[in-house]
Amino acid sequence: MRIELPVPFPLKTVNAWLFAGAEPALVDCGVNDPVHFQDLVDAVRTAGVDPAELTLYLTHGHVDHAGNAHRLHDGFGVPLVCPREEAPFVETFRRDEAPRNDAYADAMRAHGVPAADVERARASSDDVDALLEDCPIERDLGDGARPAFGDEEVTVVRTPGHTPGSTCYLTDDNVLLSGDTLLERITSNAVELADADRGAFHQYVETLEGLRRFVGVECLPGHRAPFVLTDAVLDHHLDAHAARRDRILTLLDHPRSGHAVFRRLFPGLDGDGALFMGMAEVVGHLHALELDGRVRMEAGPDGVRRYVRA
Repeated sequence: MRIELPVPFPLKTVNAWLFAGAEPALVDCGVNDPVHFQDLVDAVRTAGVDPAELTLYLTHGHVDHAGNAHRLHDGFGVPLVCPREEAPFVETFRRDEAPRNDAYADAMRAHGVPAADVERARASSDDVDALLEDCPIERDLGDGARPAFGDEEVTVVRTPGHTPGSTCYLTDDNVLLSGDTLLERITSNAVELADADRGAFHQYVETLEGLRRFVGVECLPGHRAPFVLTDAVLDHHLDAHAARRDRILTLLDHPRSGHAVFRRLFPGLDGDGALFMGMAEVVGHLHALELDGRVRMEAGPDGVRRYVRA
């Protein structure tokens, strides 16, 4: 059962997927909000499931997918099951809020974002951070595990990249819960801005290529309606990423900072949230190009990193 919940982001809604039966399971749970949490609980009860009988699984730990985990845990004793790699997103997200945002601010400055813009982006992050409260992970989830979803077992398919512990779930009748690893028309990415995230986008592209083994299955995504996975869907995403990298490469005929690339790649897209996500995409591409030996980084005397074609 698809439960569509509102989120305060451009996509407007997020999907939670309920499996009723002997071992009720919920996959993802929306943002931390009392009204939307009640909508989730009401939908679960309308389906004939006692919320206290649920186990919560995550496709990944971003706030729009994991925000209500602590409400389910504190209110109904619902255990959270997901890979340990998602702990920074769900278990210590608020505890580590200040050092995480410090690291992002440092990274934005290192890639040439002006100080005033960094401070505005930093201030706007408080609204996003409030959409999730820390929740303990009850049990780790490894690749190939076979948890029960309702009356059936599913296979855990680890798909790192969008986040380090991003996970899909494959049912025995070939339905794939794909989270944000794969949406039909919306091209997902990896948040790669701080140095600790280096290589995430490169890994995400490898994950997309690896999903070809599931061509033909029905996908239940993290946003929007279900769709059938085809080579054309995967080609659309991979071609879009390749075109973006090639466009960035053309801009690096002389050394440019990540922010200089961002301004040319996304003209007029300078809102605080858009700046953060746009910079995270640009830096991910720059790092991928660097890892492929197509660009090199030069650190200037002003402390700003600039990239140029190798």
